[in-house]
Amino acid sequence: MTFKSSPGLVLELATADGTMANPYSLDMGSNRFNTVLVNRSTSGPADYSLGTLKLGASTMTFHRGSNISGSAVLRFSTLDLSAGNNDRPVILNGNATLRIGNAAILSNTSISKRLQLDGTATDNTLGPLANGPGAGILSVIKAGSGTWTLTGANTHTGTTTVQAGSLVLETPTLPDAAAVSIQSSAALHLAFAGTDIIGSLILNGTTQSAGTWGSLTSSAAKRSALITGPGTLTILPASYIAWANANGLPASATARALASDPDQDGIANCLEWALGGHPMQNSTQSLPKLTPAAGGRVFSFTRDPAFRASVPLSADWSTDLLVWQRIPIGATSSGPNSDGISVTITPVVGSPDQVVLTIPNGTTTGNLYLRLAAEIP
Repeated sequence: MTFKSSPGLVLELATADGTMANPYSLDMGSNRFNTVLVNRSTSGPADYSLGTLKLGASTMTFHRGSNISGSAVLRFSTLDLSAGNNDRPVILNGNATLRIGNAAILSNTSISKRLQLDGTATDNTLGPLANGPGAGILSVIKAGSGTWTLTGANTHTGTTTVQAGSLVLETPTLPDAAAVSIQSSAALHLAFAGTDIIGSLILNGTTQSAGTWGSLTSSAAKRSALITGPGTLTILPASYIAWANANGLPASATARALASDPDQDGIANCLEWALGGHPMQNSTQSLPKLTPAAGGRVFSFTRDPAFRASVPLSADWSTDLLVWQRIPIGATSSGPNSDGISVTITPVVGSPDQVVLTIPNGTTTGNLYLRLAAEIP
C-alpha cells in the first residue's frame, strides 16, 4: 500500500497498541509541505515500521502525537530521493525518533539531490547513503541543533556538510575523494576506530591542508574542536588518489596509507608513488641507485610526473647520518651548487622522469650517505 500526499496534508499514524509492521510506503510528492504525526489511539509508546519514503517535498516534518507517552519511533526501510524537481529536500524531525534505512536517488536517476537533515531530535539514524544507479550525485547537509547518525557503508560522492548540531559517522567509508565541510556552530563526531580517507576538509569556510585530522584529544597531527570522537580523517593529495586508483590499490584506509606496503616489497606507498613504482607488484627495481662515475659518483632514480607536480622532493646527503645537506629536486635541471653537485632531469613522455645527481670527487671525504625526502603535508 502507498500513501500519497496532497498539499497541506497531515498524515497521522495511530494504532491501538502502538505497533505497525507493514511494507506501506509514503510518497510525499514534490514541492509541498507535509507532516507526519506519530501517534496512537491510546496512551503509550509507538514503534511503526514502514516501507519506502519517497521524498521530494521541500520539507517533510515528523512529530509525536498527543497520546504518546515514552518513545515515538518511525522506521523506513528505504529513502528514495527521486520525487520532484526540488534539489534540496528536507527531513525536519521535531520530537519523534526516525530510523531510516538505505538512502539513494533510485528512480529518477538523472537528477542530483542535496538532502538536508534538520530538527532538534537527537536520536535519528540514516544509512547507508549512496548516489543511486544513475548519474545523479547525493550530498548531505546537517542543519538544526539535533543529532543525526549515518550508519553503514556510506558511498555518496557529494559534499557532506555539517552546518549545525552534530552529525555522527559510524563507519570510515566516505569515498576517498569526498569533500567534508564543518561550520563553527557544528560538530562532526567520528564514532569509529582508525581513519577515513577523504579528498578535502573545510573548517569554518577554510580549506585545510593535507594530513590526518582529529579531535582535540586525539593523537592526530592536526586537530580541531569541530571534530569529536575516536576516529580521524586523512586528507591525501588528489594526485596520490588518482595514482592509487590507476594501480588498483584497495580502497581502504589501511591499504592506502602513505606508510603502508601492501605488496610487501619493503617500499612504502609514498615512495612507490614518488619513484613511479607499482604498489601491488613486489619489486625493488624502482629504488634509487648509487654508482661510481668518471670524476665522482651518480645517484639516479625515476620520479612520477604527478608526484613532481604535487609534492616537494629533495635528495639529502650526509657523511655521518647526523647532519644532512638538502638538494631540492625541482621540475627542471639545476646546479652545480656550492658543493659541486648538479641535478639533471630528463622528462620522458608517458613514463617517469629520469633524475640524476652527479656528485664530484672532493665533495666529501670518507663515507657518503644519500636519502630521498618528500614533504608530504
